[in-house]
Amino acid sequence: MTKIPILVTGIFVLVLCIRLAFRILRGDSRLVTADDFVKAQESLGSMSIKAATIKRILSDEDLAFVSRPGSDELRRAFLKERKILVVHWIRTTQRQIGYLMDIHLRLAATARPTPGSELRLALQYALFMSSTNCLMAMFWFFGPFTARRTLTYLLRFVEELLGAFRARLEVTNPGQLRPQSLLH
Repeated sequence: MTKIPILVTGIFVLVLCIRLAFRILRGDSRLVTADDFVKAQESLGSMSIKAATIKRILSDEDLAFVSRPGSDELRRAFLKERKILVVHWIRTTQRQIGYLMDIHLRLAATARPTPGSELRLALQYALFMSSTNCLMAMFWFFGPFTARRTLTYLLRFVEELLGAFRARLEVTNPGQLRPQSLLH
C-alpha cells in the first residue's frame, strides 16, 4: 500500500524531467514579460476574492431558505445552479493555478531556486490537480453541499499554493523582466 504513493511521485518527477529535457533540447526559453508578471499578480488577487465568494455561495442560510416546505422545484434548481458554479470555480482555479505554475517555472529558469522548494511546490501542484479533479467528481455526483467540508480543506490548500506563488513574485524584480513584445 505504501508503494503506490512512491510510484505516483516517481512517475510525476519522471514526467517533469522529460518535459524539462524537451524544453532544453528545443531551446524553449520563453522569458517572463512584464505583462505576464502583471497578469500573475492580478490572478493571485482575483483567486483570493473568488475563494471568499465560493464560501458564500455554499452558505447554510441560502440552503435553509430554499429547503422550506413546498419549494422542492426551487431547491432542485438551486442545487443544480450551485453545482454548476462550484464546478466552474474549480475549473477556473485549476487554470489559474496552472498559469501561475507556468510563470513560476519560467521565472525559476532564471533564478535558480532550491531543489527542495521546487520539489515541494511540484508535489503540491500535483496533489492540487488530482484532489480538485476528485472534488469536482464528488460535487457532481453528490451535490455541492454534501462535499462542502472537503471544499474547506481545498480552500486552505489553495491559499498555501497562492502563498508560495506570492513569495515567488515578491522576490522577482519586475524591472528586470523584458517588456511586452508588440509583435504577437
